[in-house]
Amino acid sequence: MDGGRGPSYLSVVEAGARRYSAHLQERSRHASRSPQDLAFREVARAVSQALERVFRTGHLSAQDLQIPQAPFARGGGHLELLNPWSVGLGNPRAPVVVLTTGPHYGLDSPEFLLEALLLQALWLVEAPVQLAAEALGIPAWSEVPFQRYPNDYYRAPSGSSWGRIAGLLALAWGEGTAREWLQPKHVMGNTAPHLFDEVYLLDQATVPEHASALVDGPPVAQREAFLGDLLAAMPEARVLLIEERPEDTLWWDTRLRLASRFLGLPVQTVKDCLQTERPTRTWAELRWCIQGARGVLFTGPFWHNAEAGDWEREAELLRMLLPERPTPV
Repeated sequence: MDGGRGPSYLSVVEAGARRYSAHLQERSRHASRSPQDLAFREVARAVSQALERVFRTGHLSAQDLQIPQAPFARGGGHLELLNPWSVGLGNPRAPVVVLTTGPHYGLDSPEFLLEALLLQALWLVEAPVQLAAEALGIPAWSEVPFQRYPNDYYRAPSGSSWGRIAGLLALAWGEGTAREWLQPKHVMGNTAPHLFDEVYLLDQATVPEHASALVDGPPVAQREAFLGDLLAAMPEARVLLIEERPEDTLWWDTRLRLASRFLGLPVQTVKDCLQTERPTRTWAELRWCIQGARGVLFTGPFWHNAEAGDWEREAELLRMLLPERPTPV
């Protein structure tokens, strides 16, 4: 097992994976015989069998990743594949946990296969790295696990959400640039920190952002409960960085409750603690609460086309909590 994954974290991941497998099996039993539901049943059976193999043997094979890629449709049975217990990418023992608004991959993409359907399995086994590479259709030249260093498998430009987060941390700690933080882990001679050593990246919603206007995802309360369990399994985290958009009204109270869970404070105490500021840019409102050695920072969308200097206030607040970059564990 990877030393960066504590048993508490893994137990939460496994509990979620077992619930997801049971969810797929239950939905399959009640699926109709329409072509759409038959396609759903085929995918659900393959994913559930892969997870059950992990529970039973602790291993995952290339055959387990040969899962049909079925398109999603509004109101269709394929929506049942969305995983309320999906987990994150990066270092579960990182000092910074980032809650993004939602995934950016397509529902028919290889990324959806790995991140939404099988990421739990990859965390729970010592999966040979070539399995992730084969699923993504790329050469298996990386030697690091996909779930820990996903940008070794597919690149994120400095203007992406990953790039914005890397730029913010680089600015806060005065080390390197976003481009350097996003270099693949295996690159020799790169002395800059690595983004996925410093953060654990987790999606709030399970519906990809480009499809969120077309479909409704799993119940928010179900997702919230699991996110809270994951946060509770990360005692070494110092900062919870929460991305929000003004139009996401469904998630406002949820985010406050997750902040409460992270800080170990009642929701009303967190509300009273929050300080609000509107930076010179007009596209985001900045809110934060610092309690002892931990803090929560609500910020605007990471995908916004902002210059690095526009994140100076967020960087300043991060420096208040973490004056120096902690040694990765």
